[in-house]
Amino acid sequence: MKTMADIRRIVDLYELYGSYKKVARELGISLNTTKKYLRRVKDLLEGAVEEILPKDRKIIQLVRGAFSRAGSSIRKQQKTAYGSSEKLWADLAG
Repeated sequence: MKTMADIRRIVDLYELYGSYKKVARELGISLNTTKKYLRRVKDLLEGAVEEILPKDRKIIQLVRGAFSRAGSSIRKQQKTAYGSSEKLWADLAG
C-alpha cells in the first residue's frame, strides 16, 4: 500500500499529465496501481467512501504475514519429511 504522500504524488502527476500511463512510468508503479488510487481519491471526493487508506491496514498486513509464515513453515516441513518430489510421489503411489 502507498502512503498518503505517494497518493498525493499520483494525483498531482495525473493532474499534470492527464494520463495513467505517464504517471505509472514516472513513478515506476503499475498502471493498475495508478488507476486504483485515483479511483479511491475520486470515490472519496464523491462521498462514496470515508477514507482512501483503510484504518485497519496494519491488521491486514499482520494477517498476511501470519499466513505467509505458516505457509513457509508447512513447505519446510514437507521438504524435510520427503526430501524430494520423487520420494513424495513414490510414497503416494505405493
